[in-house]
Amino acid sequence: MVTKKPDIYEADRDGFQLEQVGIRLVKERSLYSETKIDSPEAAVQLVADALLDYDREVFGLINLQVDNRPINLNIISMGTLNSSLVHPRETLKSTILSNASNVLLFHNHPSGKMKPSKEDISITDQLVQAFNMMGIKVLDHVIVGDATNYYSFLEQCTLPLPRSSYATSLDQLDLRKQKVAEAESVVARLKGTEHPQKRKRSKAKPKEPEL
Repeated sequence: MVTKKPDIYEADRDGFQLEQVGIRLVKERSLYSETKIDSPEAAVQLVADALLDYDREVFGLINLQVDNRPINLNIISMGTLNSSLVHPRETLKSTILSNASNVLLFHNHPSGKMKPSKEDISITDQLVQAFNMMGIKVLDHVIVGDATNYYSFLEQCTLPLPRSSYATSLDQLDLRKQKVAEAESVVARLKGTEHPQKRKRSKAKPKEPEL
């Protein structure tokens, strides 16, 4: 016997109802490091080490406190050899639930080629606008090639330049620009640190999203 799903817009004996739901983070397996993970640079090193095992593009972000100490990381999507599907709606979820002040975007290029594609640039622009609307700063978007190669959108001036004024008319509205948090990129600071190849590889890799 097939049970008809109740229509939420129909009244029952108590009247009309609006269902109340709760949203919460679900913990996945952690990544482990032999060094303290207290900066964006340390988190990028750990993530880069873990992404070496992937032969597909993986897109994610690191949620950061106001002092840029990492809160957690979230794998947003896992794609093909040369592409990964990313949408601002899915990307913002973990950041909001983590009460993060800043974020660091990252994805890998299994081919090892560091040049961002047109799609990489386009989604970065969409995301920085979406995060900026929520009052959250995007510190950088880092492409990971292998254990030694990184590409920083901020360092290469690929991210839009900051502005200090807001539009007061439709003629002044420009959705292509977004305020950038810092002048120095995470990758620039990584160049002065010891490389993660000298550390023990991460004990667990991010869990693949369920289809």
